[in-house]
Amino acid sequence: MTNDNNQPSPLRGKQLAELYFTRSSPESTLWLCKCGKRRTQNGTGYTNLTSHIEREHPEYLTYDATAPISEQNLFMPLFSRNVRNVYGWLTWITSSLLPFNFCENEMARRYSNLGPISNKTLMKWMHQMCRRLEAKLKKTLPESFACVFDAWTCGSTYYVAVFASFPSDSLHGYEKVLLALSPMNDEDSLSAAAFLDFFDFVLDVYGKQRRNVVALIGDNCATNRAFTRLAGIPMVGCASHRFNLFVGDVLADYEDLLCAVHAIMKKLSNIIPAAKLRRMTPLSPLPFPSTDVEHVRAAVLCDEMGDDRPPSQCAASKL
Repeated sequence: MTNDNNQPSPLRGKQLAELYFTRSSPESTLWLCKCGKRRTQNGTGYTNLTSHIEREHPEYLTYDATAPISEQNLFMPLFSRNVRNVYGWLTWITSSLLPFNFCENEMARRYSNLGPISNKTLMKWMHQMCRRLEAKLKKTLPESFACVFDAWTCGSTYYVAVFASFPSDSLHGYEKVLLALSPMNDEDSLSAAAFLDFFDFVLDVYGKQRRNVVALIGDNCATNRAFTRLAGIPMVGCASHRFNLFVGDVLADYEDLLCAVHAIMKKLSNIIPAAKLRRMTPLSPLPFPSTDVEHVRAAVLCDEMGDDRPPSQCAASKL
C-alpha cells in the first residue's frame, strides 16, 4: 500500500531494524548490521539501530513496507554509504578514462548523486585497490606461465605492458591477465638490461621469478631478442609482428604507387581538401603505411580535388 502521493510507505521500528541487523544471540544486546557495523540495543526499542540505518543506509526510504523488497535492494545494505561513494567515483573515473582530479570538479559534484571526495582520498583508495588486486593475482598465477610484453611511447613517456598467459578451463582455453602497465623503472635507459630489471621487478610484485616463466612473447626486434637472452627464457615471436613483416615484403613491389598515395594523403589532410573529401566519404586520410584499402581508394579517387577538378579516370583505374 502507498500513500496518496504514490510514495512508498517507509519501513519503521522492528521491521526496519531486522532488515539490516541480526542479533548476535537470542538474549544478546549486540546487533550486527549487514555492512559489518556492530551496535548495542538495550530494552525493547530499536532507536540505536534505526539511527545507524538512517545515517548509513538512506536508501531505506525507497523501500515499501507493504511490498516485497527486490534482491538487488537487499544487496545494498551490505555496504556503507562511504563504501558505495568511493566505489562510485573509482568506477566512474576509471571506466570513463577521466583525470583523477575529476572528483573535485565543481560541476561533477553538483550534478552527481555521489558524495564529495578529495583527490587525495581517491588516490588513497585507488592504491589500496591496486594492492588488493595484486594480492588476488598472486593467488591466481600458476607455478608456470608465459609472459606477453609490448611497449609504446605516448608523448615523451615510454610505457611497457606485461601480461601473463596460462591454460584454463575458459572458452578460449587460456587466461590472460595484466601484470603491469607503467613507465620503465629507469627511464634514462631503454636497453635490454633495463628491460630485464623492469621485468624482474614486475615478477617480484607477484612473488614470482624468472624460473616461473616458460616463454616470452613479443616483437622480434633486436632489443627484445637481447632481453630474452639475458633473461634465459625462450622467445616466441609475435604473430602480428611476423604478419606485418610479411605485408611489408608484399607491398615492396608497389612502392611507387604507395608513395603516390602517401603524398595524396598528406594533401587531403589540409583544410580545404579535407572538407571536400568529407562531402564524398566519411573516411578520413591516413598516412602511409596504412593498408586500409578503402582509405587508399578514397585517397586515389580524390587525387585532384585540391585543384578543384573532378577525379581523373587514370587515378581511379590505378587501383
